[in-house]
Amino acid sequence: MNHIRNTFAFAWLALAACTDTETVEPPALRANRVLTYEVANTAEPLYGAVNDQDSTITVYLPYFYYLSTLEGNVTVSDGATVNPASGTLLKNVPAIAKGDTTVYYTVTAADGSSRRYTLLLDTRQPELIVDELTTDPETPAAFYSSVMYKDFPIYSSLMLTGKHIFNTAQGTRLAKVTFIAEDGTEIPAADAGSNESISLIVTLPLNTDMPNGLYKIRVDCYSQTITLKNPIQITSPF
Repeated sequence: MNHIRNTFAFAWLALAACTDTETVEPPALRANRVLTYEVANTAEPLYGAVNDQDSTITVYLPYFYYLSTLEGNVTVSDGATVNPASGTLLKNVPAIAKGDTTVYYTVTAADGSSRRYTLLLDTRQPELIVDELTTDPETPAAFYSSVMYKDFPIYSSLMLTGKHIFNTAQGTRLAKVTFIAEDGTEIPAADAGSNESISLIVTLPLNTDMPNGLYKIRVDCYSQTITLKNPIQITSPF
């Protein structure tokens, strides 16, 4: 009988323990958060993905918009401020997408605590492919620089081939070609014109601006950059 009584008492205590619960409030959200991010200067609004854990804002920005600037509308926690301010126009979108320029949004709560978010742009641009002009590094492909003759320019050019070499879109120049000398000196091409994204006709600089020597070629095309592995030889025709 005592065994039965003890078992009943234990069960009653266990039941009481199960029903006597304590309500635990969830932790309060930080007061220095980015809540939403919207790109406003597109035909249709684009929304960024805000990651509080990594403190990042990721925007998938279709490359065919070819945006050079971005207007970001930011909403933050009540009572907080953000810098740069919501609606600020960000310049040089390609540099941001490539990681050459970093943009931070700093949110400051009413209590003075702050948090910094990094803006990440993903343009989903097709991979830029540029074929090598020099196939054998021991025998660099040779080209003439442009020259002036009796006060008239005689232009020399070369053709770069590949894929997804977009030159212009919506009046914006997308492709830029730079010649890099052995000492690191960078000389921009005089001009570049494309043919349906598979080739780029590049006008070489004047010999007065481009000494004879070996040069690597860098192609910047919107949010992608590629530098050819093998150099070419540039000489003046006279």
